[in-house]
Amino acid sequence: MGTGERSQCDKLEEKFELDVWYVDNQSVWLDLKILWLTLVKVFKGKGSRRTSMPRWKNSKETETMTDRFTKWKRPTIIDGKPTKYLWIVKHKDKFCLGDRTDIGAFTYINAKNGVTIEDDVQIGSHCSIYSISTIDGRKARSS
Repeated sequence: MGTGERSQCDKLEEKFELDVWYVDNQSVWLDLKILWLTLVKVFKGKGSRRTSMPRWKNSKETETMTDRFTKWKRPTIIDGKPTKYLWIVKHKDKFCLGDRTDIGAFTYINAKNGVTIEDDVQIGSHCSIYSISTIDGRKARSS
C-alpha cells in the first residue's frame, strides 16, 4: 500500500461505523439531506471514487470505449487471487484477456476449459463466468 492508502478492513470498519451512526440518527430530514447532497455531487461530477468511469456527458459529448481506456494497463493475474480490480480467475493458464477490458469488482472467472474475453468488453461486477457446469459437470468453452 502506498502512502495515505488504508487497508480494505479499515474501510469496511469505517463503513460499518457510518451505518451504525445512520441507524441511530435516521429521520426523514436526514434522508432528504443525503438525497439532496447526492444529487448535487452527481450533477457536478464530483465525489465518485471509481476513477475508471468517465465524467457524465450530455448527448453532444460522446466518448468511445477506446477513449475511456487510453491509460489501461493489463492486470497481473495470479491463479485464485484477486487482481488489483478485485476480480478472480481460476485456471489462469486457460484464460485469455483482450485489451481495454472493464471487468467489474467481485467477478469470478473459472477458465477450467478455457475462457476468452475479447478486446473492449465490459462485464458487470459480482458476475460469475464458468467454462464447466456447476450443476451437471458438462464442459464448454466460453468466449
